[in-house]
Amino acid sequence: MNLNYLIEFKKENAFKMKNFLELNPESILKLSIYDDSEILIINQNKISTHSIKKYCELNKLDYVNSFSTKKNQLKLCAMDMDSTLINIECIDEMAQFLGKGEEVARITEDAMLGNIGFNDSLKKRVEYLKGFNVDDYYKIINKMNLHHGVKEWIIFCQKNDIRTAVISGGFSFFTDYLKNELGLDYAFSNQLEVKDNQLTGNLQGKIINASEKENIIKLIQNDLGISKDGTVTIVDGSNDLLMAKQSALSIGFKAKNTIMKDLTWNIRYGDYFSIMNFLTN
Repeated sequence: MNLNYLIEFKKENAFKMKNFLELNPESILKLSIYDDSEILIINQNKISTHSIKKYCELNKLDYVNSFSTKKNQLKLCAMDMDSTLINIECIDEMAQFLGKGEEVARITEDAMLGNIGFNDSLKKRVEYLKGFNVDDYYKIINKMNLHHGVKEWIIFCQKNDIRTAVISGGFSFFTDYLKNELGLDYAFSNQLEVKDNQLTGNLQGKIINASEKENIIKLIQNDLGISKDGTVTIVDGSNDLLMAKQSALSIGFKAKNTIMKDLTWNIRYGDYFSIMNFLTN
């Protein structure tokens, strides 16, 4: 099946498209203009996917294949948290606060790349957090920034009757904070054991790993009475893949190279406004 491809570029970088337009004028189906960016809809019948990919990578432009499901068919958006909604890995920041940053960061990266089992890696990392005072959680939140367009994306979802969920292998304090700040419908993550106002270095309850993320998204879908056809996921690591497979549209946001091939779209250079722009076409 031949697909159309959507290419997004910022207006101030419109010169990047000049040669492409001159070389392939018959391939352009439509030009959509947004507040700060433009979308070219490219007819793949008249230009190869390889050429589109090569041109966009050379010029650091995001491109995606057109998607048959429209925004009014989507009923659920399930998202990862660390490095996906926010700019940091919370566990790394907590470890740095305790002077254990390098040790934990190495384990985190291996886990994201799928080089070590998530359960074992999480337990090892949490052990390094022993003694963290819960009153210092807000010092980590002060380092937390939402990626550009996240707030607008949540508003976009709310306006289009798309329920929102954060399903994270991180920690409940931070997911609960985001749920309240952004008005999310659901928040699921790991629970840290606390004693005398300090972390013990242990977890409480079920670990939110890849299979549990999959279970959770299925439970939400069942709760809403929808299927994967009405679901979009936004993810970045190998721990998210099973969850992503439960959605019709899976979006990698600055995702690890090892999982990009398994996702529908990949946002490498843009932001959450890019997702909205692509979905509008």
